[in-house]
Amino acid sequence: HCSTAAFALHSSGNLELSAREARRRGGKAPGLQIPVLYALASAALIYRSQRATHLADTSILLASAALSLFNLSSADRKRFIAANKASANSFGIGTISTTEEVDVAEKKRFAAQRFTSAFVVKTLGQILGIIRMMVDKAPSGGAALFMATQIIYFAIGGGKYRHTDDGQLDPIEERLVVGASVTYAIFALAALASGQLASGSLGKGIAIFVYCFGCLTGAFDGLMSLFFGGRKAGRKPSGA
Repeated sequence: HCSTAAFALHSSGNLELSAREARRRGGKAPGLQIPVLYALASAALIYRSQRATHLADTSILLASAALSLFNLSSADRKRFIAANKASANSFGIGTISTTEEVDVAEKKRFAAQRFTSAFVVKTLGQILGIIRMMVDKAPSGGAALFMATQIIYFAIGGGKYRHTDDGQLDPIEERLVVGASVTYAIFALAALASGQLASGSLGKGIAIFVYCFGCLTGAFDGLMSLFFGGRKAGRKPSGA
């Protein structure tokens, strides 16, 4: 009994320190860097589109810019806030007295860490995709990475360990995760195909249409969320 109490007290102290750190990172206006980052990325894509020599490239760049500006800037800020609040909520400050409570707290922390890790990978992958669209001769490879990152996000727990804006675990159903992953795979493959098919061909036109449709649908969804609100971090089709 003494060892159990000591373990619980030690864990409680560590969790309290971690919770204070999670709250400190949130700041007074958490996540403002996310919309700023994506606004800059969108501006860069629009600038790059002005230098594109093919309509196909221009379409991909502008569609990607729309998704970044109208969807990812707000949706990923929500994910950022959710990840921070999930970290803070996963620690029981001054309430842990048994190993069972410690176990529950550790499971919450694990879920919060997985969601946070998935968010970080998603953001880095999308920014890397945008950078590739900026520097490559054709934007198709970067656009494919831009979409494929979403599949990785789901694969490493972005759906299973999704949290609401107030930091509560709210997993996406497995069937919906699979469906969304397949959808993003189609968009990614369409982007890749657009760079491989002959210019002016019907196949290339279809590939570009599919990719742009995915981006513009996400942009529209982001605008609807902006005007009408939303409770959960990461809804389809922006990346759930």
